[in-house]
Amino acid sequence: MIRPQRTSVNPFPFIASAKAGSAQTLSRDLLAGATVAVFAVPQLMAYAIVAGAPPVNGLYAAMVMSIVAAVWGSSNFLNTGPTNSIALMTAVALAGAAGMADQPAVFFHLTLLVGVLCVIASVLRLGTLIHFVPESA
Repeated sequence: MIRPQRTSVNPFPFIASAKAGSAQTLSRDLLAGATVAVFAVPQLMAYAIVAGAPPVNGLYAAMVMSIVAAVWGSSNFLNTGPTNSIALMTAVALAGAAGMADQPAVFFHLTLLVGVLCVIASVLRLGTLIHFVPESA
């Protein structure tokens, strides 16, 4: 039986990244961030519209997720933020809330619930379950 290796979890990985960085990597990171922002803004606004939310909510989701991923993320290459599949699943999940006066509250509670579930999965180290999924041939 394959047993996943235990690794120590650093609750503040951004401190090690900041110490290892240089002025050159900072300038490259800023350029990459600006480039992604130029392309992502219209896309994120469209995803919010698909989900049935005001377009500004797509920008909020992207900003919050980018900050969280930059500070506590474990991968420099992981795509974070809204995607088309998330927008469609949100639209389907909230189809019953259409026309409700408190629709923004429903969106908030859905995103809060998803965030809480992600934190619980992280605390319980459920990510290690992926080691038991066979690779495709």
